Amino acid sequence: MNDLKEIPINEFTTFASFDITDMYTNIPTHKLPPVIKDICNQTHAPRRFKNELITLVQTVLKQNYFQFQEQTYIQTKGLAMGAPSSSTLSEDYLQHLEHKTLYKILLTHNILGYFRYVDDILIVYDKQKTNINNLLNSFNNAANPLQFTMEHETNNQINFLDITIKKDNNKLKFNIYRKHTQTDIIIPHDSCHPNEHKLSAIRYLQNRNKDYPTDIENKKQEELIIKQIMENNQYDPTTKEKPKNKKKNEKPPARPHRWAKFTYTGKETRHITKLFKETNIQIAYSTKNNIRHLLKHKQNDDTQNTYNKNGVYQLTCTECNKRYVGQTGRPFHIRYKEHAREFKQCTNKSNYANHLLENRHPLRPMEECMEILHTTPKGQC
Repeated sequence: MNDLKEIPINEFTTFASFDITDMYTNIPTHKLPPVIKDICNQTHAPRRFKNELITLVQTVLKQNYFQFQEQTYIQTKGLAMGAPSSSTLSEDYLQHLEHKTLYKILLTHNILGYFRYVDDILIVYDKQKTNINNLLNSFNNAANPLQFTMEHETNNQINFLDITIKKDNNKLKFNIYRKHTQTDIIIPHDSCHPNEHKLSAIRYLQNRNKDYPTDIENKKQEELIIKQIMENNQYDPTTKEKPKNKKKNEKPPARPHRWAKFTYTGKETRHITKLFKETNIQIAYSTKNNIRHLLKHKQNDDTQNTYNKNGVYQLTCTECNKRYVGQTGRPFHIRYKEHAREFKQCTNKSNYANHLLENRHPLRPMEECMEILHTTPKGQC
């Protein structure tokens, strides 16, 4: 926002926001290896590093699958949704596109300011010199298959990310923006979560109000909103996080060598983790009382016990009804996981996985595709 404030504002200065539609699925993956190669050449990366990096990228792009509602799909184009690598690879491609192509377009259309965060873009232009619709067409033609959509400013203001930018007497004013669908729900005070998790949302809201260049009136209004959010979640609005006490001339702690994760169950967990206070192990807390675990379907005991046995089983492709019959001395659920692993890693060790991969059929949950034909009596294999 500091860069935005440096742009001279007059009565003809106008804002527009561009959004990249379905960014991950429209990234041209065949262009990524040349992009990585070009970036390595510009940074004078060693040849061996460059070759290994390009090979790694090509390997990652082949693992183009994702899970949705406990089903695994292979994506036919673009980057895999939900994959950790997709955000990095898409950012590499967009930066390369900006430097090689979009920068020239911005100069041609006399754009005053260009600001991007992931797939959201803020454009500042002079409406006397720039036809914003022509700019949008130029972007779509140059970045194909990526497609951009546009939103114009309304009443001399526009919403971008979590701020509202408003023009007032040739000056810019900022305010914190909340969507109409946003709620004031944060982790309740009486929830069984560590304080680090509970206070993180409040700390974020307070720091945002402190750091954003909003005027005094807007800051006071935001303080009232934060207090209301705290009250609605059973927090004392006057409570503030205690600052950590630091001794004089105390050196910053060395970077921990290891991290240990504990499932937080209450005060008992604190008593245990205090034992690591004087060690080089840093503690991170996790919880299981979240929506994912609360809504997870639980199998009945009979079904679970059946999959713990071994014997003869049948796997059925739910798309074409072809069947694979196998025998295992390991528990059925372990054998299913082995087939699923071969499917995800695209190996040739499972005929069932090979069939799904060759025909681009999805991998279904164990309960939907595995049928137990015969169980081995206890003591036999």
